[in-house]
Amino acid sequence: RRKWILLGGILLGGLIGVALTILVPPLYTAETVLILEPRPMAEAEGDAATAVPDTAVVDSQTRVLASRSLAREVIAKLHLESDQDLLRGSAAAMAAARFLGRWTGSAPEADPDAKGDESAIVTALLSRLSIKRDGKSHVITVAFTSTDPGTAAAVANCLVDLYLKGQLDRKYEATRRAAAWLREQVETTKSRLAAGEDELTRFRETAQAARGASLGV
Repeated sequence: RRKWILLGGILLGGLIGVALTILVPPLYTAETVLILEPRPMAEAEGDAATAVPDTAVVDSQTRVLASRSLAREVIAKLHLESDQDLLRGSAAAMAAARFLGRWTGSAPEADPDAKGDESAIVTALLSRLSIKRDGKSHVITVAFTSTDPGTAAAVANCLVDLYLKGQLDRKYEATRRAAAWLREQVETTKSRLAAGEDELTRFRETAQAARGASLGV
């Protein structure tokens, strides 16, 4: 009898394994490598905003890549609000948050910029996102896992593209502000120079008039 029970258990386990293989879709992971190249000290000198990246700066960029704000941009860019894979993940994330909330007596942290179910979808996306720095180097690996290989590659690439665009926009804005400040300084200098020239002209005229009067002209 024990033999039949053992064989039945093995058979049941095999059937469960086959069922899981059929029912559970395969997962695909796409990776994109981002390299933060340090600028030469001579170029970076005097420019604190774009100085040579150190450990703290590179680590801060990994946090930017894993931020909820960037995840929301990816979802909007790729129109993932209706992605069934993410929707299933968001439902699971919400259920887990409620379960933990009941046991711990605390509500899950809310996303102040999210609306409706958007926060759960962002959480689902971030749960499948991996941002890793290669040791102490400037190499960051961005990986995303999905049941669809196309979605996995699209999310990983889109995240890096949006990050780079954000960096370029910030540098452009910093350059624009610097150029505006420089133009203002040039205009101020021109005004001061013109005022100085006018004052010098008046001084010369006054000096010439006084000299002519002293000579009886």
